[in-house]
Amino acid sequence: MFRAGVGQSANPQTAQAAREAAAKAMSQAGIDAADLVLVFFTVDHLAGSQKLLSVTSEVTRSAQIVGSSGAGVLSGEGEIEGGPGIAVLVLASEKLKSTPFFFHPAKGREPDIAREVAFAARGRAEGRSLLVLFPDPYNAQPRRLFEGFEEEFGFLAIVGAGSSESGAQGKTFQLFRD
Repeated sequence: MFRAGVGQSANPQTAQAAREAAAKAMSQAGIDAADLVLVFFTVDHLAGSQKLLSVTSEVTRSAQIVGSSGAGVLSGEGEIEGGPGIAVLVLASEKLKSTPFFFHPAKGREPDIAREVAFAARGRAEGRSLLVLFPDPYNAQPRRLFEGFEEEFGFLAIVGAGSSESGAQGKTFQLFRD
C-alpha cells in the first residue's frame, strides 16, 4: 500500500512551522514513519534550515529528507507567497525505494552528474523508476541535465521543479540529509 500526505504552515518560527507542516502531512497519510520526505520552504526559513531538518526528521521519523527553496509554497491548503512558508510531502510504502543525492558544485558538470546518477542507479532503475529533480538554475542548466539523463537512461520519468527564491538572495537552497 502506498501512503502520502501533505502539510503546510505559514508560521514565521521555523521549528514550529516544520512541526506543524510535518505533523499535518503525517496525519493525512495515516503513518507513523515516512520512507521519503520532500520539503519546500521560502528563504524566510533559511537561517533555521538545520532546525527545519531536525524537526522534520523527528516528526516524520525519516532520514530520507530532500527539498528546496522557493519563492513560495503551494499545497492543497493554498499558496504562501511573499512571506514565510513550509510545505511537507511524506511518502510511505513497502515497495518505495529512494536514493537521495546531492551534487555540488553543479555548474558545468551536468553531463557528469547524469553519468554519476546512472552509475548509482545501475541494477535498480526499472521501468517504474522516477527521478525527482530540484536543480539550481543559478548554477546548473536543467536542459543539459535532462539531455544527460536521456543519454544515460533513454526514457526516464522526471518530475520536480527548479529551486527558486524571492530574488532577495540571488541563490537557491537545497535540502539533503544534514
